[in-house]
Amino acid sequence: MDGSRTASNRSLQWGEKIVEPVFESKNDYDTMYLLARKFGFADRMFKNIKVENNAVSAEDICARSIAAAGPRAIVDNLPSGSRRT
Repeated sequence: MDGSRTASNRSLQWGEKIVEPVFESKNDYDTMYLLARKFGFADRMFKNIKVENNAVSAEDICARSIAAAGPRAIVDNLPSGSRRT
C-alpha cells in the first residue's frame, strides 16, 4: 500500500508499496481501523478519513496531516540544501 510515514521528528514521508502483503497481513492503517471498529470508536477516530470496504485511504490521511501541520511545517522539514526562502 502506498502511504505516508511520520518520523519521530514529525517529518512526513510518502512511500510506495514494494511487495504485496502475504497471507492475512494488513497494513497499519487498516489494522488500526479494524481495532477501533471492534472497540466501538472507529466512527469517531476515522470520522474525517475516507474508509471503503475496511480499507483506509492513505492519501486522505496524508492530506489531512499536511493540512493540520500547515505549509510552514513542510518547509521547515526540508533538507537544508533544498529550502527556499
